[in-house]
Amino acid sequence: EKDRLVENAYLRGKELLSGLQQLAKKFPLSNVRGRGLFCAFDLPTDKDRDRLIDVALEECDLLLLRCGTRSIRFRPHLAVTPNDIAEALNRLEDALKRLFAYA
Repeated sequence: EKDRLVENAYLRGKELLSGLQQLAKKFPLSNVRGRGLFCAFDLPTDKDRDRLIDVALEECDLLLLRCGTRSIRFRPHLAVTPNDIAEALNRLEDALKRLFAYA
């Protein structure tokens, strides 16, 4: 309560979801969704999803979580900062650029 974590989760979740929606306008991401800090999106195939996870970790120092057959999900900690969200979105965009440049 003292650290206002619920409010922070709400605000940072809106930033994360908005950033993912913007990336979906540039890259083949679909079904961008979120509630609070729990956000996710789908890629066209499971192979694209798995390649993105590899590229993000190996080339962009970004750890992504698999979910289902084609989804990536996000579960940041409750004290995540606006700078953390921006950095994650920048690294994700870099990974997406690298992934779809290979195609």
